[in-house]
Amino acid sequence: TLTKETVEGFGTPLIWDDNVYLVTGNSTTTLPDGDIIIKTITTPLRYVMTCNLPFPVSGIITITKNDSEGVLDFGTGACDNLATLTINGVTTEITLQK
Repeated sequence: TLTKETVEGFGTPLIWDDNVYLVTGNSTTTLPDGDIIIKTITTPLRYVMTCNLPFPVSGIITITKNDSEGVLDFGTGACDNLATLTINGVTTEITLQK
């Protein structure tokens, strides 16, 4: 389930660039081998249309696969394609791609 909320730009329906969205929610996927992946948005994902990127500029997703957990952090609001992924206490900066 995902919920998308327009938090900026709703007063100018013909201007797309000033829109800002917050996305919240979660998902559960069971793979054919029985593995279960749970994704939970723990901090709302913020999409800023002026950034012209398909990625959020901030927000956090917690990802659990069986007994392992990872945290995907999209940062603090910069218009970039960088995020950090933390698994078992080890944080790695990653470059997001379409």
